[in-house]
Amino acid sequence: MGMGGAYIGLADDANAPFFNPAGLTQLMKRELTAMYSMLYVGLNPILYTAKTDRLGYHLVSYVQPVRQNTDAIAVSWLAFNSTFYDENTFTLSYARYLYFSHRAKVFSSLSSGFNLKILNIGIEAGEYTKLDSDLSTHALSKSDVTLDFSLLLSVTSKMNLGLIAANIRPANMGLIKQEEVPLRLGAGLSYKEGNTLQLIDFSWRDKILNGRKEFNLKLGIEHWLLRQACIRAGYDIKSISTGASYRYGDRYEMQLDYAFIYPLSSFVNTFGTHRFALSIRF
Repeated sequence: MGMGGAYIGLADDANAPFFNPAGLTQLMKRELTAMYSMLYVGLNPILYTAKTDRLGYHLVSYVQPVRQNTDAIAVSWLAFNSTFYDENTFTLSYARYLYFSHRAKVFSSLSSGFNLKILNIGIEAGEYTKLDSDLSTHALSKSDVTLDFSLLLSVTSKMNLGLIAANIRPANMGLIKQEEVPLRLGAGLSYKEGNTLQLIDFSWRDKILNGRKEFNLKLGIEHWLLRQACIRAGYDIKSISTGASYRYGDRYEMQLDYAFIYPLSSFVNTFGTHRFALSIRF
């Protein structure tokens, strides 16, 4: 959180299923995380749906290491909601070490990860759907299944390389006509020196945006102050972000996270997005 969405080359906590499920092999403890987001605060008065549109983006994820920490499984739920429209993604993840060596200084480990995702969208019946002749004659919800595959390579003791192919099975999520979820390819590097972590991600989606395929660059940096607290900053083509974390405990560790994201385009008259998360490792 707070690093511009750059995470493919790190993915070392319960958020890994959403970025790079191969990173789940790095978790040595069971982990449960929950996040609550308020999207584009202050935007509500200019939306046509209602005076309080309640835009939200939330997740819950649980990770269980197995087989002496060589494998890991995870279950997660990701949701976007508004007054009249909702999206839900239910994910079952599995990750496994393909290669691991305590001695190698280069290419010391390689992990693979897999996501099985159940996608669901729904529109709440109301005045808007009654006015739309297409929606009034079609089902107001749709579900389908898609798959992700990823790799995480430890290039050196300080650097990781992550790769992901998301939505590799075409999933039709169109309510009125066929609309497939676009294939997304991503690559990310993480580099850690002392208490400072630097991240860079590249992603491409098979979707036309402004007459060309959608491409994104994401940058992030994190610095830990002692062991308990850290500060973060990030950038992508569409937004800038900042954040902080505080953690405490040993056998049972808790971590609190906050991130602020401000859009650089598309949205105006907003106080940005605010995200809050709580993680427990045990």
